[in-house]
Amino acid sequence: MIIVDEPASALDPDAEQRAFAQILGLAGPDRIFVLVTHRMAAVRRVDRVFVLDDGRLIEEGSHAELFAAEPAGRCAQMYRLQADQYEHGRPAQLPGPTRPPASEPA
Repeated sequence: MIIVDEPASALDPDAEQRAFAQILGLAGPDRIFVLVTHRMAAVRRVDRVFVLDDGRLIEEGSHAELFAAEPAGRCAQMYRLQADQYEHGRPAQLPGPTRPPASEPA
């Protein structure tokens, strides 16, 4: 069993992709591999996704299964939230209270 927790959190995008490719290359039929990450792009390349919220399992399935669920679950919401930042060139709209940017007075 191999467990890695946020292995690419301090890496630039190029290094992150290389690291995930190497890490996922360690997986095999006789090896259990656990990847703990908030990098939602990585979940597309794994067999099973387990989504935890406040220490409880709230979703489980393949990437395709979690994206096919209606209504969209937490995994799909988080994935789209991250992807939206890149696809549309604007900050993601996060739920909850908003604060002014640090450069503006409160």
